[in-house]
Amino acid sequence: MRKSGFDYDAALGHRYILGADEVGRGCVAGPIMAGAVILDQARLTGEEQAALERLTDSKKLTPKRRAALAPEIMSVASAFCVAAISHRAIDERGIEWANREALRRAITALKRAFPEAYVLVDGYGRGLDDVCDRALVGGDGISAAIGAASVLAKEARDRLMRAAGERWPQWGYGRHMGYLTKAHREAIERHGPSPWQRRSFRV
Repeated sequence: MRKSGFDYDAALGHRYILGADEVGRGCVAGPIMAGAVILDQARLTGEEQAALERLTDSKKLTPKRRAALAPEIMSVASAFCVAAISHRAIDERGIEWANREALRRAITALKRAFPEAYVLVDGYGRGLDDVCDRALVGGDGISAAIGAASVLAKEARDRLMRAAGERWPQWGYGRHMGYLTKAHREAIERHGPSPWQRRSFRV
């Protein structure tokens, strides 16, 4: 990430910054997943910051760059977690609930070990006031901790969708990751809904 991402986190005045972000909200198949990462402002070295200086919104990174960053993030982070909400739960409870619940689970898992961590969430943070200290629209491009969480969530979900693509190759999940591309729509028309289809979403 740009150095300003680490500068932003450091300027908050807290040792532990917990960043959280979700991925998969706009898909029509598969789970929604949220990542959470804690960065220790007192421990981060200049070398570690330099290694992650291109950290940003995971969707703007190439798959190769994201895959290379993920293990670096895990080695630098004080703690990290990825939480998932299934397509069935999304259909039963709705995407807004699933989005909040994935973030809540990832955040609370880390807060048990780091209760003093200051929590940043990407987006508007609706319904998360009890676990979020600050919500940042576009936060994955502002905060290093949120950017790191974005990368881990995206990498974890993409691995899961590639595995689903191997199990059900006719829907091509390894290519579009559950987003409604033209090829995905055509696959649904040809083969019907897949076992991971979100039935509550219009396709």
